[in-house]
Amino acid sequence: MEQKPLKYMSFSFLNGLTFGIISALAGFLFVNEPHGHGWEFLWITTGTAGFVTGFLICKFLVTNPENYSNSRLIITGLIIGIISHWLHWYISLIANYINVEFFGGYMYGEPTNPLEGILASIQLSFISLLFFGWTAIPLAIGTLFLTRRIKLKHATT
Repeated sequence: MEQKPLKYMSFSFLNGLTFGIISALAGFLFVNEPHGHGWEFLWITTGTAGFVTGFLICKFLVTNPENYSNSRLIITGLIIGIISHWLHWYISLIANYINVEFFGGYMYGEPTNPLEGILASIQLSFISLLFFGWTAIPLAIGTLFLTRRIKLKHATT
């Protein structure tokens, strides 16, 4: 008997995985080495934030209430796009803090402690959302629609 992994994967996990991969690819393509030291890890933080927010927010707003309507997916994608952007910056600041404080490394500059990082992430995500970060919102919405299509196709087979 042939196993069909997409059939048994939850909607929220598949969405998180897909959005995480797309976010990591976008981080890799948009920012490369010429932007300065430390940015070469951007794809890791964008991918991680994309997976976590894509999975958790989708689980609580779409999967648990079992509402896969177009309006629910659009609103959820909007929230995922914005929160994932904030989480990316928070993860980056925490990684920098850990690298500087515990390993003596140097990534982005003076480390921001984790509590100050919450507000700093809001400021950084607001600024970057104005430039290229806004692309995360239509990508998150598109990923939700793609995930719904994939799950509907594999639910019947």
